[in-house]
Amino acid sequence: SGDARAQVYLATLFYAPSTSTEDRALAFTWMKRAAEQDCWKAEYLLASYYAGGLGTTKDVVEAYRWGWTAAMKNYTNSSNFCQQLVDSHEITSAQVVAATKQAEEFRKTNSAPQPFSLQRQVFDANSIAAFKATLAKTDAGP
Repeated sequence: SGDARAQVYLATLFYAPSTSTEDRALAFTWMKRAAEQDCWKAEYLLASYYAGGLGTTKDVVEAYRWGWTAAMKNYTNSSNFCQQLVDSHEITSAQVVAATKQAEEFRKTNSAPQPFSLQRQVFDANSIAAFKATLAKTDAGP
């Protein structure tokens, strides 16, 4: 739960400036939380995380599932992404069928897509470090 747009934003903060395994794993976690709230942008980006093994283990079935979930909302880039997975022969037709079923089940239980609009932000290393410190204090509790 939470604000899907903010979670996508957090994922971008953790992913963009760093190649560390820990930061990429945090980016993946936040992106997945946003995708699970039916945010089409997060679904598409989560698909690319799975396809590339970014912050998680590479999984083309999950990549197709989340890509197709966003594609069902008429997001053209996601439709193209799914077609590229098929064309690359990284995913079998049986896997496509299974992933499509998973995506359709997700849509049945999550029928209120989240709008998405964030301006791209540029952050320096100091602002990112300060943000991470604030998050750590928040996670630690009172």
